[in-house]
Amino acid sequence: MGDREEWVLAENEKVDISPAFEMLLEEIETQISLINREGAIAIEKGRYDDAKLSIEQAERITDFRNKIFDLRDEWDQHERELMPDGTQDTSSGIEKRNLGRLKRGLRTREEAYFKNQCRIY
Repeated sequence: MGDREEWVLAENEKVDISPAFEMLLEEIETQISLINREGAIAIEKGRYDDAKLSIEQAERITDFRNKIFDLRDEWDQHERELMPDGTQDTSSGIEKRNLGRLKRGLRTREEAYFKNQCRIY
C-alpha cells in the first residue's frame, strides 16, 4: 500500500474520542478519591502535615481535571460545528458511530498488547 492510499484511509476514518475523555476523567477521579482517602487517614492519625500535602495534591489534580472538562466541552462544540446533526459527515458520507464505553475494569490495558521480547528459558 502506497503513501497516498494510507493517507486516504486515515483521512476518511471518523473516530469518536468522547469515550477517551471519559476514561481519562474516570482515572483522574480515581486518583482524587485515593488522595482524599489518604488525607482522611492522615487526619485521623494526627499527621496534619501529610493531610495538608494531600489537600494540595488533590487541589492540583482537581484543577487539571477541570482543564480536561473544558477540553472535552471544546471538543464537543467542535464536533457539533462540524456535524450539526451529530451523525454523519456529509462530505465523505461516512456515518459516525459511538460504541459507548466499557464499564470500569473491562478495557484491556495497553501493555497487555505487547509481548515480552526478552524471555529467559
